[in-house]
Amino acid sequence: MSELESKDYSADGLTLLLSVSSKSPNIIISSKCETIFGSDQNNYAFRIAKDIVETFAFQNNPNLRYINNYAFHSCTKLRSVDLSMCTKLEKLGSFSFSKCLSVTTFILPEGLKVIGYCAISELSITTINIPSSVTYISDFGVSNMRSLKNVTFSKGSRLTILMFNTFITTGLTTFTIPEKISSLNGLTFSDCASMETIYLDPLNNNFYCDRNIAIYSSDKTKIIYCCANCSESYTVLSSTITITSGAFTKSSLKNIYLPDGITSIQNYAFTDSALTRITLPKKLVNISKNTFQRSGLTSIIIPDSVELIDDNAFDGCRKLKTIVLPSSLKSIGGGALPNYNDVNITFANNTNLFLDKQYILYSDKNTTISQFLGSLSELTIPNIVTIIKTGSFKWNTYISSISFSGESNLQYIEYDAFKGCTNLRKFDFGSKIVEIQYNAFENTILDSEISFPDTLKLIGDSAFKNCKFIPSIIFESLSSFYNKQSYELYKQLYSNYPLTIRNDAFSSCSSICEIVIYRETSISLGQNTFIGLISLTRFTFCDIL
Repeated sequence: MSELESKDYSADGLTLLLSVSSKSPNIIISSKCETIFGSDQNNYAFRIAKDIVETFAFQNNPNLRYINNYAFHSCTKLRSVDLSMCTKLEKLGSFSFSKCLSVTTFILPEGLKVIGYCAISELSITTINIPSSVTYISDFGVSNMRSLKNVTFSKGSRLTILMFNTFITTGLTTFTIPEKISSLNGLTFSDCASMETIYLDPLNNNFYCDRNIAIYSSDKTKIIYCCANCSESYTVLSSTITITSGAFTKSSLKNIYLPDGITSIQNYAFTDSALTRITLPKKLVNISKNTFQRSGLTSIIIPDSVELIDDNAFDGCRKLKTIVLPSSLKSIGGGALPNYNDVNITFANNTNLFLDKQYILYSDKNTTISQFLGSLSELTIPNIVTIIKTGSFKWNTYISSISFSGESNLQYIEYDAFKGCTNLRKFDFGSKIVEIQYNAFENTILDSEISFPDTLKLIGDSAFKNCKFIPSIIFESLSSFYNKQSYELYKQLYSNYPLTIRNDAFSSCSSICEIVIYRETSISLGQNTFIGLISLTRFTFCDIL
């Protein structure tokens, strides 16, 4: 093995600098080194050596304290990681060992406190032990490794919380909840489709374990997680009131029997599950966001107690053929229902919802569009509509034009509203628009100039990304839209709010040749807001960016 040269370190020898220059596949890191550098995927210690290094070791009594973000990212030939000598090591930064695809063993030292976001991700390990000193594992901390079958915790583990998606997309088959864990969520094990059994450390009194299949709150009123690969059917305990987020995500269960006392089913509860049928309890009031998204349901009857079906609740349920909606229903979230030609949706004398002749579904006294269930290419929206909800038109390839019946009062276009509408050429933004949220028009083919009024406060991330046919965009001043009296009123309402245009908002809009900004307030631009505008020849602006 070869020791790294002094030029690879900072002058004081405490930091392993941007870019290790050694050509040796087997290296030794100085015991004096306290930090292995890394900041992002283009600037980290082993960026140049990532296709060379196969093993690394340390001089005796290493003083290493921090392995920074991306430090060993994509070291594709690295075979193993043994940090057991590094007893002073406190933190593995985000992505510090991500995409080290050939790593088959990974040993962490006692003394380690923090495992960062995606720190141990996309390796080929089958097992890993978490030292008792670890107090925090970030979401996605140990993730994206189907090879990983077993995670253990040293006796006396100090860990108290398991975050959402901590072990997402791993091959775990069994898991023991450590003794001090007091906060746990079903989404901790998102996409752990092989999980067969779950155990509770004998010293942990914060939960109840049912037959090593499911975890409940200690009072048995909440089911927190049920193993995804435990059997084909499961009966939830009769004491249960709440099904928590992600409790049955990715489950292979085809039949789940719920007690009548359940009043709450939280987000993602049955997402991506094999569930084919379920009888919802009669006291249920809300069906939360993404609850049954992409599940195997074939039919569903919504009880008369339900008042809200939230965003994407039944989105992507391709096998769902029949939905009966109750008269009690007051509101439907964006993209809540599956939009396939063979789905039969029955509305039971509901005065809170309205489905017009164009098959546009409205709620909130027809001021909100929840979803488009039709196949027309040209749509006319009533001018009283103020909100277009999340995913309302997402992936609809029929729509080419959307206009309003009179002066538009539209204010909010929520995220993903028109994402993937690959034939949408025309849309009237009106003069009162306030927010266009992330991915709202991504991958559409809008092909006329867009004028945004001074009421606009936000254009979200990737809102118009890859809209390759927009010729120009204008950010107008209030005086462009209103008479003197209206101008003064709207100026009071909106002129104190800067416009925020977030990351990638107009990226890859390759036909935009001109951007004109006439704002009377400041504008804040995110990263890569206008990247990839290869046709841009003119940029005119005034006031403050």
